[in-house]
Amino acid sequence: MVACKVILAVAVVAVAIVQGRPGAETDWATPILDELKSVTNNITHLVGLDNTAEYTTAAKNNLNAFAESLKAETTAFGKSFEGKSTVSDLFKESNKQFQTLVETYIKNLPKELTMKDFTERSEQALKYMVEHGTEITKKAQGNTEIEKQVKEFIKKNIENLMEQTKAIQAKIAEVKKA
Repeated sequence: MVACKVILAVAVVAVAIVQGRPGAETDWATPILDELKSVTNNITHLVGLDNTAEYTTAAKNNLNAFAESLKAETTAFGKSFEGKSTVSDLFKESNKQFQTLVETYIKNLPKELTMKDFTERSEQALKYMVEHGTEITKKAQGNTEIEKQVKEFIKKNIENLMEQTKAIQAKIAEVKKA
C-alpha cells in the first residue's frame, strides 16, 4: 500500500515537472485567495461558535446573491460567443463546462447555512473561478480580444465575491460592536 502511494506521488510530481512549475498558471490568484482567506478568518474569529440567525441569514443571502449573479454572468458570457467564427469550439466547450459547474455549485448550496459553510463555499467559488479563468484563457491564446474578455469576466466575478464576503464581515463587526 505504501509503495503504491509512493509511486503515485512520484508520478504526480513527474507530471507536474513535465507540464511546468506546479501552480504557476494560478500564481496570479495567490494574493486574491490570501485576501479572501484573511476576510473569512476574520469572520470566523468574530463569530466564533455563534451561528445566530442574523449572521447565517445575512451570509446565506449574500452567498445566494453572489451565486445567482455568477450564474447570470456566466450565461451571458457564454452567449456572447455563440455564432462567432473567431472563437474555437474548444473555448466554447470549456465555457459550457464552467456553466455546468456553476449550476452544480448553486444546486449544492446548503439550505441551512453555517458561517463555516459560508467561508468554505466562498473559497470554493474563488478556486472555481481561478481554475476556469486559467483554463479558458489557455484555450483563447492568440485571440487577444477574447483573452481580454475572459480576464474582465473573471475579474468582475471575483470582485463581486470579495464584495459579498466583505459585506458579511462588516455586518458581523457592526453587530458585535452594538
